[in-house]
Amino acid sequence: MKVELYFFRKDVRQGIITGDMGKNFPLQAWGGRLPLEIIYPFSSCRLGSSWRTVACPNRPLEMLRLWNQQPNAFPEYVGAGHFGRCLALPVISGDRDSGDARNQRFMALGLVGEDLRLLEGYARALWKGGYASLLEELDSEPCLSRKEAILQGDTHAGFPWPPEWEEHEAREALLEEFRRKFEVEELKDPWTFRGREKK
Repeated sequence: MKVELYFFRKDVRQGIITGDMGKNFPLQAWGGRLPLEIIYPFSSCRLGSSWRTVACPNRPLEMLRLWNQQPNAFPEYVGAGHFGRCLALPVISGDRDSGDARNQRFMALGLVGEDLRLLEGYARALWKGGYASLLEELDSEPCLSRKEAILQGDTHAGFPWPPEWEEHEAREALLEEFRRKFEVEELKDPWTFRGREKK
């Protein structure tokens, strides 16, 4: 699990939020001055599988799309590739633990049509329940293009491969190693993963 803590100053008079970490980090996209209306009034998010309601930003998609925007690069939480920016479909980011079996499983199996159906179902259920949702993002052009590629059999469409995996042969060898380690089983519970490690 990755946990990050940030401390900010709220200036109600100016209607902004500023950080104290220097160089406007992680609010570079807003010049270090995040407008209050992106955060307030709070909207509702669902936490975990318990349907517990927690406060979250008023415009969460806008915040995620631009969070930690680096010069000439994509923001921290946005996948890239030739499909463009799609927040709604997961990828393997550079800071994921490559030794974690769940990440290895995801790298080995990628995404298939059933995953897309489940992700859209979750997003629709959250939206209907009045929670922040990625339903709108799923209909964006980058997400639609990536979904189409996945449905056509490219299970790893949109994955930003780490530099050491850029060579096609090296990438295929690694994927084959992961596939041998994991076998696919039918998804019985939507909160479990699609693969399990062979004993």
